[in-house]
Amino acid sequence: MKATFSLDEKYKFWKSKWLKEHLALILFVVILNIIALIFAGIFHRPEFIAGISLIGIIEYIFFRNKMMMYVEHKIYD
Repeated sequence: MKATFSLDEKYKFWKSKWLKEHLALILFVVILNIIALIFAGIFHRPEFIAGISLIGIIEYIFFRNKMMMYVEHKIYD
């Protein structure tokens, strides 16, 4: 007998698995961004603060895209 799972259950499982596998990398990147923001604030460089914030948004989009590609590959292949 073959067990079947709904798409929602598969999605939640593979998303959770990807997040667990990449937690250290995500935390490392977030900590680097926070440190960079602190240094930019100490040296009063608002253009660096804006740039680092933009890089943080781009990193979020990148990691989210990588996670969704992984989840979709696991669900539909």
